[in-house]
Order: sequence, then structure tokens, then C-alpha cells
Amino acid sequence: MNDRPSERHRVPDGLDVATVEAVGKLTEALETTERARGHLYSFHQLTGSADLALGEAVDALRDAGHTDLADRIATELVGRNVIADRWTFQVVEDYDDGYWSLFRDLEREARQTLTAGRPHLHEASTFKMPFSRVMPYVVLVFFALMLVALAMDAETRLGLYVAPIWFVLLGFAWRHNSKTPRQQARIAEWKTMAAAEKAALTETVDLTL
Repeated sequence: MNDRPSERHRVPDGLDVATVEAVGKLTEALETTERARGHLYSFHQLTGSADLALGEAVDALRDAGHTDLADRIATELVGRNVIADRWTFQVVEDYDDGYWSLFRDLEREARQTLTAGRPHLHEASTFKMPFSRVMPYVVLVFFALMLVALAMDAETRLGLYVAPIWFVLLGFAWRHNSKTPRQQARIAEWKTMAAAEKAALTETVDLTL
């Protein structure tokens, strides 16, 4: 097991810490922008889904006899631009072609010019835990000793007996809650947002390789 960063993530000789930190902040800002871009794609996709659902609502209103309201919604709202003269895909395209593309290009230029093109040098040089090879085993031993200490006293031993039951009840509650229509809608929305963010981040990673 090698705890050292790969060659690609090692700070080149002669590169000062201030430059590594500055470029790291620039990359962090780009990564935050990638998250914003993912949310923008979610906005685009969710708005389209809402418009389709709106069309179904219009049909339902007509079937229920509310033709005046249905006609107004169909005329004034269905297919309406969210911004004047802009559909959501045009908003996404303008963002990609302008702000995001320039941000990405300047971040890449900064890395190529200042850090030999190597990404995430600041993160790779920051998160170094002493004795990282053995610390996971130390933590496991600590938890084992805690269980032994709890089992030695009659009052705390009762907590050990009850804890599995509590976790089983939590599991049943989670399964029941996750199947409700409201929670299913939330899960679907989260998955859409996560997929958009993942696609945006994957594209950025590919561009940095």
C-alpha cells in the first residue's frame, strides 16, 4: 500500500507553496462552478418535465369541464419561455459557450503555466495523516475496546442489547418512508441533479487528463 500521491499529483521541484495554494483555489472555484452547471442542467430537465406535466394537467382540466381555465393555461403557460426569448436549453448553451468555457480554459492555462499541468496539487499535499497505514486498524481496536467496556457494566450492557432493535426499527421506518409518493418524487429529483452534476464533473476530469 502506497500512501504517497502519484507522480502526476506531486509538486514539481522548485514550485512554491503560495503558487500551489493559489492554483488550488482556482481549481476549487471551477469545481464549484461545475456543481452550479449541474444544477443548471437539472433546471433545464426539470422545467421540461414540468411543462409536460402541465400539458397533462390541461387535458385533465378539460376532461373535468374547466375548459376556460384549461385554454388559458395552454395559451399563456404551456411551452412558455422561462426567460424572454430564451428556452432553457438556450440558457444552458449560453452558459456553456460563455462563462463556463472561459472559466475552464483559464483554469487549464493556469495549471499548464504554473504547475506543469498537474491537477489537484494542493489537495494532494494537504491531506496527509500521520501513520495512515495503521490508523484504520487503531480505530477498529478502539471501537472494540469501547464495546468491551460497555459490556462490563450492567447498565451500559443493556444499551448494547437494545441498540440492534433500535437500528432494525430505524431500517423499517426508512423503508416505509422511502416508498411514499412524496419521497419517491424527491429521490427522482435528487437522482436527476446527481446525474447532471456527475456528467459535468466527468467532462471536466476528461479535459484535465
